[in-house]
Amino acid sequence: WQESTVTACLTGGNHIITCPTSGGKTLVGELLLLNAVLTRCTDALLILPYVALVEEKVRELAEFAEHFSFGLERYAGSRGRLPPRKRLNKRTIYVATIEKANSLFNSLYEEGRCPEIGVVVVDELHMIGDGHRGAILETCLSKFLSIQPGFVNGRHVSLNQRFS
Repeated sequence: WQESTVTACLTGGNHIITCPTSGGKTLVGELLLLNAVLTRCTDALLILPYVALVEEKVRELAEFAEHFSFGLERYAGSRGRLPPRKRLNKRTIYVATIEKANSLFNSLYEEGRCPEIGVVVVDELHMIGDGHRGAILETCLSKFLSIQPGFVNGRHVSLNQRFS
């Protein structure tokens, strides 16, 4: 299922991937992030619900970033420069918590840089049902999809456990 899902996601559009825990959703999301920075030459945004997950994912992706020479920036807690540095000839994967992703989007919008983001991957989409943070996630994704005109050719992929 992963191969057919990645193929479908690479053709464009927005996708929600649901399957049980340890079903391989994160691998699909990571392949799409890497495809964005290495093949499509666009930046990518990975939204995770917790600071600890952001820290862990940055550690996991650091070796790839060094080997393939792309930027990797964390936006969690007090970390993350707004607006982010603009890198010449180098694309970036931003790994952010829900709140920081919203702030990152706002700063990119103010700078007119939203089209730099070519793919957004949201892990744990079910957080959209959370009383406070869910509204922030929904607002962030809604703004991104409605304000960024170039995202018609971009990709939004959300990863979630199977809905009951």
